[in-house]
Amino acid sequence: MDCQCGFVFDDVSPATIGPTLRANALGWAERLVGDNTLLRTRPAPEVWSPLEYGAHTRDVLLNIRDRVLLALLEDHPTFAPIHREERLAVARYEHEPVQQVIDGIRLGADLLAWLLDGLGPEAWGRTGVYAGVDRDVTWIARQALHEATHHLGDAERAGRP
Repeated sequence: MDCQCGFVFDDVSPATIGPTLRANALGWAERLVGDNTLLRTRPAPEVWSPLEYGAHTRDVLLNIRDRVLLALLEDHPTFAPIHREERLAVARYEHEPVQQVIDGIRLGADLLAWLLDGLGPEAWGRTGVYAGVDRDVTWIARQALHEATHHLGDAERAGRP
């Protein structure tokens, strides 16, 4: 599966996902520094601020970790939606302390990477229903990396003056 952003799912080896997630978290720590107002400002009404993209990424990493755990513990679970747009407002992403978001991304990346790094070959094939489609743990893990990578690019673009 290829995405408009250039991310190619099949090019990502499961063994590289954990280390790449950790490296991505360092990129977020570098991105979410600087002018606090700029980090919280949307460049356009329909484009999130860098901080909002970061908070969303943190929540995605934690949510996907829970989905992987559920797929490992239950036979073919159905994953609840993350409610991306509603979560943005309800969780008040734009008001979060920047360091809290940075720490959360690092924690989410570390926890998910730790889980993925310990999986045996059979675990990568476990499945669940993701947005109405059967997906295996390999795809779910790749999706986590895609989200983190894609949204770091979004935050870079949103944060340009």
